[in-house]
Amino acid sequence: LKGRTPVTEFGNSERIVTYLYTPINDYLVFSGDDTELNKTFVISVDFNETAAKLEMDVAMQLVNEKRGHELIDTHKRSFEKIWQMGRIEMDNVELTRIAYVSLYALVSSLPSREHFTPLNPFFGLSSDSLSRGHGPADARGRVYWHQEVFMFPVVLLMFDPAIAKQVLSSRVNAKQAAAENAREFGAKGLKFPYDAAATSRDQARYSSGMDRLHVNANIAYAARQYLATTRDIAWLADEGGSELINGVADFWVSRMFYDAARTQYMLSETSREKEIKNDAYTNIGAAKSIYLAAYVNCLLNRSRLLDETRVAKAKCFAVPYDPENDRHVEFVANGNGVFK
Repeated sequence: LKGRTPVTEFGNSERIVTYLYTPINDYLVFSGDDTELNKTFVISVDFNETAAKLEMDVAMQLVNEKRGHELIDTHKRSFEKIWQMGRIEMDNVELTRIAYVSLYALVSSLPSREHFTPLNPFFGLSSDSLSRGHGPADARGRVYWHQEVFMFPVVLLMFDPAIAKQVLSSRVNAKQAAAENAREFGAKGLKFPYDAAATSRDQARYSSGMDRLHVNANIAYAARQYLATTRDIAWLADEGGSELINGVADFWVSRMFYDAARTQYMLSETSREKEIKNDAYTNIGAAKSIYLAAYVNCLLNRSRLLDETRVAKAKCFAVPYDPENDRHVEFVANGNGVFK
């Protein structure tokens, strides 16, 4: 069976899907003293017809040899391998079950470790996979900053650094779109959208794309964690890692402006029809992105003349501070004071 599925991000374009399946019985008949009946049904779906047929042939060979039970055994063994790599167990059984369900959902959304054909490009981890409920509450498969901040550390430390690299590579593969985003934004380097799908152009339903710039800093921070864990120089030198990190740093530098009265560098963005200046979370993340780029260039013996200047500017980033309460505040909006 072949059909077409709309790809809404690309306007009216569609992709052909190959869907192979074994017929499902309208009813099942038990005879004699039978209390249990096992039937195996197989479905293979892929954009690539050859890949769909290949996987279907492998499954059907087992079914025809009366070994259909081995299909589910294969799935069980695969998950047992993953579970041995990392899991969370607690004295509280109910809480452990919740952790297991969350980990299962995360693993199910990652690229397969065992496959017969080359995998399609990985577009990233969505915070609620492909779920789609009422209203705009679900992510619908889209990728947000949650990928780098909340999910990436688990993949990196509990499962497999090779899979973690594929998560980061979903951003590397989107560099061209990120560069176009930056140009449209009037900036240099790479600007990744707050709400991304296959093309990495902004899909935000409630954002102009001009705000929530912290996603760039989140991506750089994930790259920093990956390097600290793996020391993967090849990813930096040959697989686009250094270009990703430097592109993010270039974006921040092009967005800075100097406030002579305060002798500090500022950042501004817009959010919900307000101008936000110097969000502490964003500014600190931006500075760390610039430090990381300088470190990477030194590590690869590719130090750029701009690095020293970029680092000097990053050290002078404004971070809003409330001396009365001795704390850093979130941001300053509209020049009218501090907004919590």
